[in-house]
Amino acid sequence: MRHQKREENMIEIQPVYAELTDDLEMKLDEADHEAALSTTRLTHQDVFGKYQKRKIGCRKRNVQPIL
Repeated sequence: MRHQKREENMIEIQPVYAELTDDLEMKLDEADHEAALSTTRLTHQDVFGKYQKRKIGCRKRNVQPIL
């Protein structure tokens, strides 16, 4: 019975999850395609550094970062 309820919940969650992640998956696919066309390689810091600085600054001020 408990297993059946979990399956029902997963079935309800799947469309919501797909809706939330489809755009992200599309953007990641676009980024992969552009990376394949370019010889330029960026470091992790180049890609995520600005976001990390903003996130850390927001934590210090106790506010949510705007993504």
